Amino acid sequence: MGTIPVWLHDFIDKYNAHGDAGGVAGMLNNYPLVMRVGKLLIEDTSGLFCTNLMNLVDQHEVAQREQQSQADRLKTLRYPSLAGKNWKAELHTWMQEILDAFLGFHVEVPEPPSLNRAQRRLLKKYKFWLFFVPAIGEDKYPEHFIKLDWNRFLSGANVAPLPLAGRWVAFETIYKPNYWEGRYPDDQLMAAVEIDSRFAHPHSNKGEGDDLLECILPKVAEVLKSLDGETKIQPARTFNFLGNLFNWLHLHTSEDRLPDLGSTNSLEWCGERYDSQDVLIVGNCDYGGLSYVSTDWRGDRCGRIAFRFLVQF
Repeated sequence: MGTIPVWLHDFIDKYNAHGDAGGVAGMLNNYPLVMRVGKLLIEDTSGLFCTNLMNLVDQHEVAQREQQSQADRLKTLRYPSLAGKNWKAELHTWMQEILDAFLGFHVEVPEPPSLNRAQRRLLKKYKFWLFFVPAIGEDKYPEHFIKLDWNRFLSGANVAPLPLAGRWVAFETIYKPNYWEGRYPDDQLMAAVEIDSRFAHPHSNKGEGDDLLECILPKVAEVLKSLDGETKIQPARTFNFLGNLFNWLHLHTSEDRLPDLGSTNSLEWCGERYDSQDVLIVGNCDYGGLSYVSTDWRGDRCGRIAFRFLVQF
């Protein structure tokens, strides 16, 4: 039969432990492998159990090495600087590898938008990062995903959220503070449009939602006009998808510069209307963080709702 690997010895010892939860924990943590070994036992009619077991051992160890190799590779990855000659290829490779690992299945990533040096400097100045957002539905989201809870505060009949774009977007990665902090830190974009704070921002007789759509968005679009994309208020699903991606990058890679969009008690407006008077809002950690989605009257001035933008290419 040959030498049984150390990991298999450890597995057997844990499973056979008496008065210790290790055996049960070991079995549950290795449930797929246990089932495969059990299947070998009950189906062995050829007297080749030992040979088949060692083949299973070999396959398991190869899979373990591949998983560890991928984990080690991911740990070295960081978002490209977009400054070098080959920045498009570097960004494409990074996005493809990250998205495949994040989703657990392959989605073909197209070439990034062709941006000149001045355009890339503009992205850096205003803290926009380029991401490909695939056109997939929530039914395709991986198990680790924190999905929007559409039924907790909303009536599903009135919800018409914008789908994921299936496009490259430049997404605003500025930190999301608690509402009582008063301001988003180092907010160069708001300084460019002469807005003091993303909270309690109306500078007219409009409410926050109307002020954002009718006054602030056009000014921001003008600042970002040279990017040759469409400037939008973030859609709820994009906020949720990229918020999940940011947290996954923190956990699995060396990228630590992205905000946790669900960890603070402030809210952010979205680009979708719920009905004629209400707009979707997201992000409150007191009620679910990344899963939180609700509405607010667009004429409100509660002072707790901010916003962020994206540019779609």
